[in-house]
Amino acid sequence: MPIKVQTDYREYPDVIKLHLIERIRDRRFLPAMAHELADWLATRPSAPDLQESPAGWHIKFPSFTICGEGEFLKTLFTIYAPGNPRKGSIDLTQWLRIGL
Repeated sequence: MPIKVQTDYREYPDVIKLHLIERIRDRRFLPAMAHELADWLATRPSAPDLQESPAGWHIKFPSFTICGEGEFLKTLFTIYAPGNPRKGSIDLTQWLRIGL
Protein backbone atom coordinates (compact mmCIF):
# COMPACT_ATOMS: atom_id res chain seq x y z
CA MET A 1 0.00 0.00 0.00
CA PRO A 2 1.44 3.41 -0.92
CA ILE A 3 2.55 5.74 1.85
CA LYS A 4 3.87 9.30 1.76
CA VAL A 5 7.60 9.83 2.15
CA GLN A 6 8.25 11.73 5.36
CA THR A 7 9.28 15.26 4.39
CA ASP A 8 9.63 16.70 7.90
CA TYR A 9 13.18 16.01 9.05
CA ARG A 10 12.09 16.58 12.67
CA GLU A 11 9.94 13.44 12.45
CA TYR A 12 12.89 11.19 11.61
CA PRO A 13 14.31 8.92 14.33
CA ASP A 14 17.62 10.25 15.66
CA VAL A 15 19.59 7.26 14.36
CA ILE A 16 18.38 7.92 10.79
CA LYS A 17 19.11 11.66 11.11
CA LEU A 18 22.68 10.97 12.22
CA HIS A 19 23.22 8.45 9.43
CA LEU A 20 21.94 10.88 6.79
CA ILE A 21 24.14 13.69 8.13
CA GLU A 22 27.19 11.39 7.92
CA ARG A 23 26.34 10.38 4.36
CA ILE A 24 25.78 14.00 3.31
CA ARG A 25 29.27 14.85 4.58
CA ASP A 26 31.06 11.68 3.42
CA ARG A 27 29.55 11.57 -0.04
CA ARG A 28 29.81 15.27 -0.90
CA PHE A 29 26.12 15.99 -1.18
CA LEU A 30 26.31 19.44 -2.75
CA PRO A 31 23.84 22.35 -2.39
CA ALA A 32 22.52 21.84 -5.94
CA MET A 33 21.73 18.23 -5.05
CA ALA A 34 19.97 19.37 -1.89
CA HIS A 35 17.79 21.74 -3.92
CA GLU A 36 16.85 18.96 -6.32
CA LEU A 37 15.96 16.69 -3.40
CA ALA A 38 13.94 19.46 -1.73
CA ASP A 39 12.00 20.04 -4.94
CA TRP A 40 11.20 16.32 -5.15
CA LEU A 41 10.15 16.16 -1.48
CA ALA A 42 7.90 19.18 -2.02
CA THR A 43 5.80 17.01 -4.34
CA ARG A 44 4.92 14.83 -1.30
CA PRO A 45 6.04 11.65 -3.08
CA SER A 46 4.58 8.24 -2.40
CA ALA A 47 6.57 5.07 -1.78
CA PRO A 48 5.76 1.44 -1.12
CA ASP A 49 5.29 0.44 2.50
CA LEU A 50 7.60 -2.11 4.12
CA GLN A 51 5.13 -4.91 3.50
CA GLU A 52 5.17 -4.32 -0.27
CA SER A 53 8.90 -3.70 -0.43
CA PRO A 54 10.87 -5.08 2.54
CA ALA A 55 14.12 -4.30 0.68
CA GLY A 56 13.11 -0.64 0.46
CA TRP A 57 12.93 1.72 -2.48
CA HIS A 58 15.21 4.09 -4.37
CA ILE A 59 15.06 6.94 -6.85
CA LYS A 60 17.88 8.04 -9.12
CA PHE A 61 18.58 11.68 -9.88
CA PRO A 62 21.29 12.82 -12.35
CA SER A 63 23.99 13.23 -9.68
CA PHE A 64 22.72 11.22 -6.71
CA THR A 65 20.51 8.33 -5.63
CA ILE A 66 18.28 8.29 -2.57
CA CYS A 67 17.40 4.99 -0.87
CA GLY A 68 14.61 4.60 1.64
CA GLU A 69 12.43 2.19 3.55
CA GLY A 70 8.77 2.86 4.11
CA GLU A 71 8.23 6.53 4.83
CA PHE A 72 11.88 7.38 5.56
CA LEU A 73 14.90 8.29 3.46
CA LYS A 74 17.67 6.03 4.75
CA THR A 75 20.85 6.74 2.77
CA LEU A 76 22.22 8.34 -0.35
CA PHE A 77 24.90 7.87 -2.97
CA THR A 78 26.43 10.59 -5.12
CA ILE A 79 28.53 10.78 -8.25
CA TYR A 80 31.48 11.30 -5.87
CA ALA A 81 30.68 8.21 -3.78
CA PRO A 82 28.63 5.88 -5.97
CA GLY A 83 26.78 2.87 -4.70
CA ASN A 84 23.89 0.64 -5.53
CA PRO A 85 20.47 0.28 -3.96
CA ARG A 86 19.77 -2.90 -2.05
CA LYS A 87 18.95 -5.97 -4.12
CA GLY A 88 15.17 -6.16 -4.49
CA SER A 89 14.72 -2.45 -3.82
CA ILE A 90 11.88 -0.91 -5.83
CA ASP A 91 12.75 1.87 -8.29
CA LEU A 92 10.20 4.59 -7.48
CA THR A 93 10.25 5.97 -11.02
CA GLN A 94 9.11 2.61 -12.42
CA TRP A 95 6.76 1.93 -9.51
CA LEU A 96 4.94 5.21 -10.07
CA ARG A 97 4.68 4.57 -13.82
CA ILE A 98 2.85 1.29 -13.30
CA GLY A 99 0.20 3.08 -11.29
CA LEU A 100 0.99 2.15 -7.71
